[in-house]
Amino acid sequence: QARIAPLRSVAAEVAPDAALHRLLSMDDPLTELAARPEWFEGLLRSASEELAQLLPSDGAALDPTPLKLFTWRAADHVATLRSALIDAQAQRAAAGGDVTVTNDAMHRLQSIATRCEALAWEADFGFLYHRKRQLFHIGYRVAEQQLDASFYDLLASESRLTSLLAIAKGDVPVAHWAALGRPFYAVGAHAGLRSWSGSMFEYLMPTLVLDEPHGSVLRDACQAAIREQIAFAREQRVPWGISESAYAASDHTLAYQYAPQGVPRSALRRTPPDELVIAPYATALAAQVSPHLAVANFARMELLTPRARYGFIEALDFSPGRQNDTGGFTRVDTFMAHHQGMSIVAIANVLLGGTPRRWGMSNAHVEAVGSLLHERAPREVSVLLEPPPGPSADARQRRVPGMLRELVPGMNALAPTHLLSNGRYSVALRPNGAGWSRWGNVGITRARDDALRDAYGAFFYLRWDRQPQAVSITQHPAPDPAAHYQSTYHADRVCFDAAWPEINAHATVWVSPEDDIEFRQIELRNLSERTLDLELMSAFEVTLADPRADEAHPAFSNLFLRSAWRPAQQALVFERKPRLPTEAGLHAAHFLAENDPAIIAIRIQTDRLGWLGRNRDASQPLASFPPLAGSTDSEHPLDTGLDPVCALAVRVQLAPGSKLRLTFCTAASDNRATLDAVIDKHRQRGPVERASLMSATLTGIRLRELAINAENFALIQTLTTGIVMNVTRPRTQDGPVDRPAAEVCDRKLLCRFGDSRDRPIVIVSAGTPQGLGLVRTQVQAL
Repeated sequence: QARIAPLRSVAAEVAPDAALHRLLSMDDPLTELAARPEWFEGLLRSASEELAQLLPSDGAALDPTPLKLFTWRAADHVATLRSALIDAQAQRAAAGGDVTVTNDAMHRLQSIATRCEALAWEADFGFLYHRKRQLFHIGYRVAEQQLDASFYDLLASESRLTSLLAIAKGDVPVAHWAALGRPFYAVGAHAGLRSWSGSMFEYLMPTLVLDEPHGSVLRDACQAAIREQIAFAREQRVPWGISESAYAASDHTLAYQYAPQGVPRSALRRTPPDELVIAPYATALAAQVSPHLAVANFARMELLTPRARYGFIEALDFSPGRQNDTGGFTRVDTFMAHHQGMSIVAIANVLLGGTPRRWGMSNAHVEAVGSLLHERAPREVSVLLEPPPGPSADARQRRVPGMLRELVPGMNALAPTHLLSNGRYSVALRPNGAGWSRWGNVGITRARDDALRDAYGAFFYLRWDRQPQAVSITQHPAPDPAAHYQSTYHADRVCFDAAWPEINAHATVWVSPEDDIEFRQIELRNLSERTLDLELMSAFEVTLADPRADEAHPAFSNLFLRSAWRPAQQALVFERKPRLPTEAGLHAAHFLAENDPAIIAIRIQTDRLGWLGRNRDASQPLASFPPLAGSTDSEHPLDTGLDPVCALAVRVQLAPGSKLRLTFCTAASDNRATLDAVIDKHRQRGPVERASLMSATLTGIRLRELAINAENFALIQTLTTGIVMNVTRPRTQDGPVDRPAAEVCDRKLLCRFGDSRDRPIVIVSAGTPQGLGLVRTQVQAL
């Protein structure tokens, strides 16, 4: 009842008159089942149909919302009641003399059991056995037609289950058990065994079906492993439970990668110091030995919300190199059937008094060799030597995780440039918020090669009652002296933060890997104790032209742009009319992805004079917005004043302590129908979330394929600034001070060699073989 009680209030809000609500409101559903079985069966069927409408299509979806959590837990409850209904029907059939149902189920179960037993005893392990070493090879390489050169040589390994079964079948002699390595260690008065990777799987998987008695070396080894896991996790300030599992990295098919994970003190192998992955199924395995500790650990993990449709997800990855944000860990949102199966069997051992274990030991052949499991630990063992100390929890928290790079705008003489792209649509951003957006070689936003002022790009402004002048939420172009600005570079996105005494603004920019669209997501948080009436404005100078042509004659380029407003889609659309028959037209749109109830009004401006005003620049915009003409949902043209700008303002109200998230999108295409489809697609929250997930995943895959580490990635961002902008070259310090500056090569001199200077040239000088690494990094970057 304690588990179902929170679901009742949600069910009352979602479907107050539905069968699901009536089912969850029952204090004793089993009594209702016994009293009115036919009525209960109908109610259960109706509740299942209602749940099918609420369940999300993606079972392991990210960001478990309260509605998703409700549907997942309600589905578990309904499945439990459905199982109870089937049991009750079988009992009634047997009591009434109708044994057909009972016999059918019994025959099916017996058939499955017979087939599984036949498969287990038909396997021949003899060909994997090395007679001289008395050990099993790891496996057989079918492609090479040869045995693997490595061996299973440790008792503290998952392979001991196979070893015991092979001895019971007679495939290998009993001497094989004695040949397994036993690297004992002692911590205080407790003795344990080292395994290869120090994972829970190696110690506790065989315990699912093998009866390893108290006082035996294997039971002591399992208990010692759990103690080491708890001690290590306490040092790292994370929940315990480390075992081989999937981790937060994917291949080109978007499949999570799988690797051994373990505790360094229990492992013979050298454990990577930056690897830290917590697998919930490891805690389920530990419940067989220490159920109370396992329950407490599950409760601690529950605080991190590692749940999805089928319970606890595969893993939580705390490795610094694989963090996409500052949350401390990355969810590995998948389920592995064998880990789920082991968890079910382990919990069954706890709740049913070791029934699966009794099944495993009930075979006469296995029982005959069961005495091997009673081996005792020696009286004297060596003390466990401490491995080389790894990074502490404080050091791991202080370290910038992976590709994450925190920057303070204006602190670098040469600001790094982060380039986001899907191969067609590109966005360049610097820590101050300036940059550009391009579709192929066509500029969406106006850009100028001006590293000093750096005042071009797509910017967001805020104004409210205590700040009537519009100020930017990035350091450029209209900073507020009262605000604190910061930027963060991730592998696939850029984040900007602006903090006022009563408002926090957080902006995230990324590019979809599937469609030619960029997202700029703004999160506003009211820190004051009063309701704030805010106006959030997105503005940029739109060109839809080759950047060189726009820079050569911007007034002429603006003549071919026209704009329109689509109220139904909350979209400003722009179109460049081709000047010549050989030119292709281009369409772009700037729109709001969602329609939040907190939005009071939306205003637009496409005339640069109305946005900036006379004798003003982007640092002090007038930000004037005309009233929207008409209320029709049809598209109507707008006046650009032959100097177009794209400005979209949203007025919102924020209650004290509340927050609001809005996503502004900019898309481009040479086909109007394609652009319309992209707008309709991303007016929903699901595609936006998918684009965010896919961007992070595919960027990580690409960086791993190129073997670009965090240090090189930072250097590449600095190099990008030197490539996309004309940066004054500083004088070198190793030459005479009075050397004339003319000796520095002028790029204009390259014209006589037929070089148009349209593309940058990067020269790398490597005087020693060690410098080849620098050359390799440059090639990867370009």
